[in-house]
Amino acid sequence: MRFFALIIGSEILNQRRADMHFEFVAKELLHYGYTLSGSLIIEDDPVLITNSIKFISQMKESILFSFGGIGSTPDDHTRSSAAKALADGKLYEHKEAKSIIEQRLKERVYPHPIKMALLPKGATLIENIINGMPAFALEDRYFFMPGFPQMSHPMVKDILKRVIKKKRDIFRRSIVA
Repeated sequence: MRFFALIIGSEILNQRRADMHFEFVAKELLHYGYTLSGSLIIEDDPVLITNSIKFISQMKESILFSFGGIGSTPDDHTRSSAAKALADGKLYEHKEAKSIIEQRLKERVYPHPIKMALLPKGATLIENIINGMPAFALEDRYFFMPGFPQMSHPMVKDILKRVIKKKRDIFRRSIVA
């Protein structure tokens, strides 16, 4: 398996927020004997997000942890970009996600938050134990989570427990002459 982190957010690139995902994912993978094959920090640009997902998906046995851009604000493009990169390019109302969002937000769900229930074809939900708003996965290889570490990091831990069946030993050799 080859693991990748895709960190989406102009606020990270312009340093309004510090990245918390790279180091976390790298450390969690080490517990299982794996390392990151790559990590990208990109701006909230739909073409760049789509092309980054496509690039990573072309790697054999790639597993992607994507952080950010799954909300309902105008700069949240990850759901539609994932649909373009990995599915048929369209978003569909996910009935379970819609139900969760409606129960959680009640009358505040419309007009914008309900958009988070629009997901790529074949999406499965990832439980968010912090605020109940689900994230999503495609093909059980591509995991799209909120940009907020307190929400996404517990998701990563749960995913790794499920995806990695057996820990590997990592050996490092130093030759001194």
